[in-house]
Amino acid sequence: MFTKSQALQLRWRQVTAAGRVDDDMRFAIWAPAVKIWREHIWLGAGPDHFDWRFPAYRPDTVQRRPNRVHNDYLNTLADWGIVGAALVASVWIVLALMLWKTWRYVRRLPADLGARKGSGKFAFVWGASLGLAAILAHSFVDFNLHVPANAFIVVVLLALLSSHIRFATERFWVGGGLWAKVVATCLFLLPAAWLFEQSCSRSVESHWQARAARAPSFSTKQLALLEKAFAAEPKNGLTARGIAECYRVQSAEGGANYRELGLKALEGFGLAMKLNPLDPESSARYGWCLDWLDRSGEAWPYFSRAEELDPNGYLTVAKVGLHFEEIGDFAAARSWFERSLRLQPANNPIATSHFRVAIEKLTEAAKQGAGSGVTSTGR
Repeated sequence: MFTKSQALQLRWRQVTAAGRVDDDMRFAIWAPAVKIWREHIWLGAGPDHFDWRFPAYRPDTVQRRPNRVHNDYLNTLADWGIVGAALVASVWIVLALMLWKTWRYVRRLPADLGARKGSGKFAFVWGASLGLAAILAHSFVDFNLHVPANAFIVVVLLALLSSHIRFATERFWVGGGLWAKVVATCLFLLPAAWLFEQSCSRSVESHWQARAARAPSFSTKQLALLEKAFAAEPKNGLTARGIAECYRVQSAEGGANYRELGLKALEGFGLAMKLNPLDPESSARYGWCLDWLDRSGEAWPYFSRAEELDPNGYLTVAKVGLHFEEIGDFAAARSWFERSLRLQPANNPIATSHFRVAIEKLTEAAKQGAGSGVTSTGR
């Protein structure tokens, strides 16, 4: 089949380009996932936390945001630890035991292949089992079970396969009384009601976020829409950061009320850091606000925190360089911009342009005999 499939052959050539397996940086992402798990071995770093924990362990060869581990097994260990992974594994183990027990009751004998008696039980159990096996195999190199459509199909197949155990024993052909049905219904409705409330809140938030994305960047209109989104979900650190960034940019544009807007931005980034302590962007931008408000003496701890959270992120490193440029320490700024350019030599406009500025300032100071005593040019 492989030799006759052009699609499979093309995919194989793409994966094995240049005489080696092209893992698309998956192996580089897996190593940080293992480190995250080892630091939170039993309960994991937290649900959906890998993407926020990753920057602290980022290899210098990976500058993109991975979002997932691209390996569902490692992703489960990183997010949920051994306890969570064991719970997930128990579902598959129980399913395998049930299939083993059910198999001979749904399987036809060779003599029955042409008979009309029976049903498609065997075909379904065999086909669904192969489908789940394919998903499990592919999950070694991707995040299938984090894709809602795939996860929904897997859950449906698990439920339908589990139901076939009734053909192996009479124990499951039972009916419940009225009170048993009432209790079962309540147990179903309670989480369903919670999920419905969460879905409604998320829908409102998504509506305002979508409208904000279409509004002019950092405008008063976008700010108002983001505030409505934050009112719908006041625990979203990204929305809080977006609101603060609107205030920061508006303050940077100048005007009589620039200081008031800067203080609002400072407050917003502080809230964003509280909601999401793992976000290096909020820390760096908090430091920027302090620089802008002539409080540079207080700024370094926040830039240091940003660098601690993302030590190999070229953007984070470049933003630390901007801090030193702002306070007039062009020698330090140059070293940070150089570091950023080593991490990302191309498509790095901040470090590229400001590295030139630092070199020009240092050269000018050397010519004037001022050494490293170059002062900031101000705003």
